[in-house]
Amino acid sequence: MPLPAWATDPSSLLITREEYEALPAEVCKTIEVVDGSVIFCESPSPRHQRVQRNLTRALDNARPTGGPCITDLPEGMKLKVAFSELESV
Repeated sequence: MPLPAWATDPSSLLITREEYEALPAEVCKTIEVVDGSVIFCESPSPRHQRVQRNLTRALDNARPTGGPCITDLPEGMKLKVAFSELESV
């Protein structure tokens, strides 16, 4: 059985912003792009979900009362976040 393209050619998993934005929404929901490299997203583990809930709760609790914070993104809006450095937890 031949190997998939990505196993022998890592550049096959590179994508430009234009290529990403041209993908169907269903595909975009299953991948992330980091420095042009496609990363397939797995379903979150229970531990990940717990950390996410705790982080959400902490951010909500730290928000100033009556502040200009947005609590929900408008429907259909995509959020693109970039981090230059990540600290290990």
